[in-house]
Amino acid sequence: MYPNFYKQEAAAQLFLPRYELIAQEVVAAKRQGDLGRDALFIIDAQVGFCMPGANLYVPGAENDVARLCEFIYRNKQSLAKVICSLDTHYVYQIFHSAYWRNEKGEMPEPYTIITYEDVIENKWQPIANRELALDYLRQLEEASKYQLCIWPYHTMLGSVDHALQPILSESVFYQALFSNSPTEFILKGEEVLTENYSVCAPEVTVLHQQDKKIAVGEFNMALVEKLLKYDRVFIAGEASSHCVKATVEDILAVIKKTDPRAASKLYLLADCMSPVPALPGADFPQMAEEALQKFAKTGVHVVCSKEF
Repeated sequence: MYPNFYKQEAAAQLFLPRYELIAQEVVAAKRQGDLGRDALFIIDAQVGFCMPGANLYVPGAENDVARLCEFIYRNKQSLAKVICSLDTHYVYQIFHSAYWRNEKGEMPEPYTIITYEDVIENKWQPIANRELALDYLRQLEEASKYQLCIWPYHTMLGSVDHALQPILSESVFYQALFSNSPTEFILKGEEVLTENYSVCAPEVTVLHQQDKKIAVGEFNMALVEKLLKYDRVFIAGEASSHCVKATVEDILAVIKKTDPRAASKLYLLADCMSPVPALPGADFPQMAEEALQKFAKTGVHVVCSKEF
């Protein structure tokens, strides 16, 4: 059922891709007729989240990835398209320590929460664009979205932890060759002044500076429309409490306005995603579980990968 090169125990290992070996196995697999009309949407299944020891490792993510790889191999005949998002960051962004200082010139520790009031009271100050940073914090709080969290540096463009988890990289390469359809990659998270949990849009799309409006992103409607053209859209990735949750919420917001029945096209592979561990005052696992329950009530299928 699985290619000879695939070894489940490699899910937590870093290694170079074996392109030629994979290509040979694709030839041997011999596609049977036409492909199905399903898509697989993989959200941020990167080394920075899935490799034990990584700065923002999500516990259990390496096992999620192994199950996802096996899902791909079992369903290679039905998967017409694989789309992967890649969380993509730089040093000086509003959610990184380097962007902030206190009165002593110290940077905040990872997982520090910074509020609008903190900046007004001079507890923390941005190194640049104070007015825009304040507007960002104000909008977050008014919308009751996630508070600004200082995340550990992670998935920096050009770094090892930006790449797909190696075992998964091989699986999507295999599927691209088998389906004659290249994997599509979407970079997200590059804006300096906003977080970007959802693949569809950043947390804030417009900031205000005096009488000026400054665009810092837009909603990726083309992505949603592309996904909904498929018969079924399987969704997996990390983390279920953040980027997966936010992305599905955005897709469902579009579906609600256009065709609520389309929610039934979405299949969340619940055993191929895990939440960020709980922090003081933030029970992320509970948030993830509540989100899955909420999605199911809209018609989304919350399933186990082994059902397919």
